[in-house]
Amino acid sequence: MTDRPPTRSLESLDTLLRIRDGRSAGAAVSVTFRYDAADPFAVTVDFTMSDRYLTSWTFARELLGYGMFVRTGEGDVTVWSCFAEDGDAVLFIRLRSSGGRVVLEGDYYAIAEWLERCYALVPEGAESMAVDWDRLLADSPPDRSS
Repeated sequence: MTDRPPTRSLESLDTLLRIRDGRSAGAAVSVTFRYDAADPFAVTVDFTMSDRYLTSWTFARELLGYGMFVRTGEGDVTVWSCFAEDGDAVLFIRLRSSGGRVVLEGDYYAIAEWLERCYALVPEGAESMAVDWDRLLADSPPDRSS
């Protein structure tokens, strides 16, 4: 395969998300949004609190991108944006699992700027060209169905 991801293939953002409890924002959680052009369809969010790793969530970059403009997502991850009472744009991410659910609020503009850098690495619609299919197939277990 000749189309490879750019040499600089990682993009990250360290920021705070606030846990929404009803109508107000509560405790802050430190997060790192990560994008790796070698896995061009996905973004990962790592959660820490008081310098202690909590968990990571990985979901579609497309879901985050669409959620910047319109409420999107079904199932475990939903993303939407709106304006806060003070006029600031905010981004909401709702995560659900068998253990419960949480709604998080973040700085729309910081996340949007980071997402633009991700799209600069691998433009929308070019994700499949950034995948190293030869390596992916070589790393796949053999088909034993026959």
